[in-house]
Amino acid sequence: MAYKLAVKIATKSACYNDPRKMQGPLGAMLHSVGCSQPSAENWANRWNSPTATVCATYVIEPNYVIQVLPENKRPWTSGSGANGNANNYMFQAEMTEPACLQYQGGSAKFNVPADRLKEAQDFVTATYWTAVELYADRFKALGLDPTAMIPTKKHPTLISHAEGGAKYKVASNHGDPEHLWSQLKLPYTMDTFRRDVKLAMSATPTPPKTETVRLTAGTPYYKAPDGKTVAGKIEVTTNYTIVGHSGNYGKLKSGAGWVKLTDDPAPPTPTPTTGHLAAWADRNPIKRGTKGKHVEVLQAILYDKGYDIRQVDGNFGAVTENAVKAYQKDQKLTVDGWAGAQVWEALMR
Repeated sequence: MAYKLAVKIATKSACYNDPRKMQGPLGAMLHSVGCSQPSAENWANRWNSPTATVCATYVIEPNYVIQVLPENKRPWTSGSGANGNANNYMFQAEMTEPACLQYQGGSAKFNVPADRLKEAQDFVTATYWTAVELYADRFKALGLDPTAMIPTKKHPTLISHAEGGAKYKVASNHGDPEHLWSQLKLPYTMDTFRRDVKLAMSATPTPPKTETVRLTAGTPYYKAPDGKTVAGKIEVTTNYTIVGHSGNYGKLKSGAGWVKLTDDPAPPTPTPTTGHLAAWADRNPIKRGTKGKHVEVLQAILYDKGYDIRQVDGNFGAVTENAVKAYQKDQKLTVDGWAGAQVWEALMR
């Protein structure tokens, strides 16, 4: 799971306190918010109100997901159609949209300033792939097939709001999220989304070799990992996902090109002298909040030993802390979640 998941249940919302029950969930619907508000936190806070008239199960921004409702709690997102209401049996997620979109009145049409088109495309691409990962995780957990039909409903288990309205008549008449992909000329459809979710579900469950780096506006990226031909420049200062490495270069997840990375110093080569290792560990405590190559090494070793790491990303978060605690318990060490001298000495035996 490459995205970060936060759980912030909207307990103050009328939707959460709606006594109506849902069936299943038997499937899921995908939405986008329909306005230029990119923050998932903004939407989660907005929906956590007694006056809110909309509330989704999840809200998605690039690499970050907030769960706003339990999956078995009936959402308020799809609306009704001639054949029913998808809220009654589908969990639903809203993808946020980039700030640079300029919507035209109440329509689904928008303009994008020419100098911000790539920014919009990169944002929407990132939300697409974050949604793929989320839906793959949830469909796998629920035992659902994203390409199958719901027999009692006569439509696929995974549909968009646009499909739910125009095609299957189980939602209101909206165009999302396909209106984003088509107007930004991105190669995505609901057929590709269902396919990508199914492929992600069947992927070998090994930690993806990705990392997140912060790049500033103006940073060049190159066609190849040699720094010779500039393909473009980063337009927005934010975090970017690196999915491959070649020397000092990292490949951008968007496929736009390669950026030159500044590597952290590698951890010291283990030596038979445990005193040296203990001294190094004392000088370099690794605990929750620590980031860098040392954390990647720790995560890789723990994963190799069978502990639940999920992702070798160089970020010492709650998952890594729990794995360290489990290792400390198994090795009969002091259980504090810190990778100190005792942990490193045990790992390097």
